Amino acid sequence: MFARATRFAASSSASMTLRSTVILRDTLVRSSEATGLGLPGPCAPGHDGRSMVTVAQSLAHPPSRPSSSFWSSSSSSSSMSSSIKAVNASMAPMSLSVARLHAKTMHSSTSSAPPPKPEPTTKHPDSSKVPPFIAVSGSASGTPNAQPTASAPTPPPPPQATSSATETSSQPSSARAVTPEQYCMDLVKKNDYEHYLETLLLPKRARDVSFAVRALNVEVARVSDVTTSKHAGRIRLQFWLDAVAAAAKQQGTPHHPVAQALQNVYKTQKLTSRWVSRLIEERTKLLDDKPFGTLQDVETYGENTYSGLLYLTLESMGIQSIQADHAASHVGKAEAIVTLLRATPANASNRRVYLPMELTAKHGVVQEDVVRGVNTKALQEVAYELASSAHVHLQTAQAMAADLPAGTAKVLLPAVPCAEFLERIQQADFNLFEPSLQQRNPMLPFSLFKHSWRKTF
Repeated sequence: MFARATRFAASSSASMTLRSTVILRDTLVRSSEATGLGLPGPCAPGHDGRSMVTVAQSLAHPPSRPSSSFWSSSSSSSSMSSSIKAVNASMAPMSLSVARLHAKTMHSSTSSAPPPKPEPTTKHPDSSKVPPFIAVSGSASGTPNAQPTASAPTPPPPPQATSSATETSSQPSSARAVTPEQYCMDLVKKNDYEHYLETLLLPKRARDVSFAVRALNVEVARVSDVTTSKHAGRIRLQFWLDAVAAAAKQQGTPHHPVAQALQNVYKTQKLTSRWVSRLIEERTKLLDDKPFGTLQDVETYGENTYSGLLYLTLESMGIQSIQADHAASHVGKAEAIVTLLRATPANASNRRVYLPMELTAKHGVVQEDVVRGVNTKALQEVAYELASSAHVHLQTAQAMAADLPAGTAKVLLPAVPCAEFLERIQQADFNLFEPSLQQRNPMLPFSLFKHSWRKTF
């Protein structure tokens, strides 16, 4: 009975050991398959399948021991040690197989990896195969000096057909798109908005002339603001005198948009050059920053500047009439006086006072008060006299409207904003520093169109 219990305990212990060994083997196989090592099973090729069987048999049928010493510590320890040694001996071939398979797998993966490809060098394609219009760096305009992107090689520029096309391509796209006439129009629009609106209502032939000469007026008018000395201002104004003379002779014209526009005007029309020269000469006198002596001096200035521009516009429309010239003379003088009144705050901020000394002395105006922007009763009296003189000139020109040739009213449209300013300064009690006088009239375009349609001014 005791021997049977002993054999049953030994067989149970062997079964548990065998089950643990099988579970350990299955776990190793599954882990090797999951990691891609491909560990062979006990019946796989290259494995003899004897180690596990031998271990199982040795554990299932242990050697016979004396029954009396089976539960002793010495016999139990020796039995456990022999079992562990048998398991280690059976696992040794498996561990060696795993190590060899892992080394073989790493070697095959390293040897089978493709060598790194060398980076392709950027080569320009053949110019004969490049489409004629390719945007460089995503720019549709094809701006020169554009940097190529990293994703695509930069194609060479298409061959130019003529030398003129080569010269044009070397300039920025914005400069290529702007003509001298367009440049003059933009310049007048930015610096002389009222005359810009008035010129738009003129016929095409007169419009080009008006924009060209008024752009010249803008250039010479701001000479004192862009130069730091009187000598530099005179040099710049002399440049414009020479440019006008060269444009009239059609030779040696400077490469300036305004000068080029004047040259184009002189090619198609016969204009009186002395009015353009007088415009520049009158601007030269203002470089000294001295006030006008009398009201007559202001009117003479207006005759040589604003009236001269109207004379040139009348010539471009083919209007040759004494009445028209007379009306243009009065409108130009009124413009000069109104401009003097309107520009007094801006000139005073630069410590310039151009009000006639005859009137300032007559009413006791202190120049320092004007520079500081102080409105005084004496300054209001001077403004009243100047505004009254301008109003008289406008009334004289308007009284001649019935005798003027057709088309003259559109040339004399500058009288409309002048009359509007005189009404506003009267409402401000002739205070030159009233902020509302410096604001642009939003209804001026509509008013100009209405007078143009009615042929009035």
